[in-house]
Amino acid sequence: MAPTVPTEWPAAITAGLTTKLLRSFSDYPPSEGWTLTVYLAGTSTLTVAATVSGTAYSVVLSSTATAPLLPGIYSVQELMAKGGETYLAGEARVEVEPNITTATAGSMQSWYEKTLAVLQASISGSVTADIQAYTIGTRTVSKIPLKEKMALMSWCESKIAASKRPGSFGAEVQVQFTGTTPPNTSWGRS
Repeated sequence: MAPTVPTEWPAAITAGLTTKLLRSFSDYPPSEGWTLTVYLAGTSTLTVAATVSGTAYSVVLSSTATAPLLPGIYSVQELMAKGGETYLAGEARVEVEPNITTATAGSMQSWYEKTLAVLQASISGSVTADIQAYTIGTRTVSKIPLKEKMALMSWCESKIAASKRPGSFGAEVQVQFTGTTPPNTSWGRS
């Protein structure tokens, strides 16, 4: 079964994968000779000419066209043209996600995941090397205190955990109530 073709821009597309849309603009119907060109601009660029599909415009970002797109946030502009006139018909913001088929080791990790690994290695190394600052001649070297590294590590871990459950707030806590009903059962009532 073929996937459903959306009529609105998605929040994200993936480099190296095909993205299709059916776009309609009541002010610019294909029957009046309008042509649609889509421009994506971010860390790289892409220009796609749409084709007419009934009363809509078919926008196809082929896997070959999206493959070289670098990850990041892109501005999308849909420009309509006819007889020497050009108008902005629509705008969107789209995140281009990296192409996993061309990924290298570590390139799909978030900044938080990379930083956590560095902090963990640093903490492991600093356990045996307790010196936090030293001076040789006129040069002084200071290291990040262990307490600050631990706080940064905790912060990175919380960001990583939050990215694994988008839309939720905080950690899940299970609660069990036991005992009798409290004497004041009219809480929150006026």
